[in-house]
Amino acid sequence: GDSDTSKQIINQLEELDYIICSDLDNEIADFIGIKNQGNNRKVYFIHCKAKKYEKKVGISASSFQDICGQIIKNIDFIHPLSTEKPNINLWDQNWTSSNFKVERKRIMRKSETTPQKNAEQLWQIIKDIQEDQEGEVYVWALVGNMFSLEKFLRKSNNDELSDEYIPFIYLLCNTWSMVQETGAKFQLLFNKISVN
Repeated sequence: GDSDTSKQIINQLEELDYIICSDLDNEIADFIGIKNQGNNRKVYFIHCKAKKYEKKVGISASSFQDICGQIIKNIDFIHPLSTEKPNINLWDQNWTSSNFKVERKRIMRKSETTPQKNAEQLWQIIKDIQEDQEGEVYVWALVGNMFSLEKFLRKSNNDELSDEYIPFIYLLCNTWSMVQETGAKFQLLFNKISVN
């Protein structure tokens, strides 16, 4: 895999006490991760988007409009002073997919020794971490087969950025700026794609 990005994701996911699959039905993120034990309490709002792999991958703002739009639409839930509360009722139910005949618990614990919590308790923990001056809040845009950093850097270093890159840059900068205004940290994470 993409060693640096994969290791970063794995390391951060492994330290989480809870992962909530909030996918489907007006979710505030596809997944929410919570680290509530010890120092460095953290919350991760993880937004995911992937495309089918294509040999000729460039970049277009439309590829990122869905994921950035989802982040911006739910920005109020990230803000520590917001009193908005999402529909968390589904968190206590199972996640099902008829396409793949899968059914899983939406709330996953790190281990059997991690205290069992329901949706209401987890939302309160999220708000507590957001309001804690020592707490850290992250917003991840996790994308697959949508972006080639190698191609982007090559074109930008040669002053060859085409019109398709300019809206992409503005879209990411706008999303980053809005997330930063809430006190959270924005990270774009992607798989490595080698293209010509």
